[in-house]
Amino acid sequence: MGETLDIDQEEDDTIPTTTVESDMNAPTSTSPSPAVSIPRALTPTTIAMLPLAKESKARTEKAVEVKIQVVHQKIDVFELRMLERPQPGPTVCITAFQMELAKIQADINV
Repeated sequence: MGETLDIDQEEDDTIPTTTVESDMNAPTSTSPSPAVSIPRALTPTTIAMLPLAKESKARTEKAVEVKIQVVHQKIDVFELRMLERPQPGPTVCITAFQMELAKIQADINV
């Protein structure tokens, strides 16, 4: 007889419930039987582990936050380096450059 325990925990501070799937009354055919949901009391060990799970989740969230802050600092440093780089000189209008070159060449040929 196979029993599967599923513990569902909500995001709020409610105590999770335990459901049991049992195939005691299952027909002998290959069709699956519906799961029976029976609320069960939590063991003292499980209840004692809830604060540890919350603490672990808080540590994980803090570690992720620190990593995000490090990435943001690196982005800020990169942006500052980009702003401090020498900017390229003014763009040259090719048409005006060609006209000026033609005038100089005309002056030389005269």
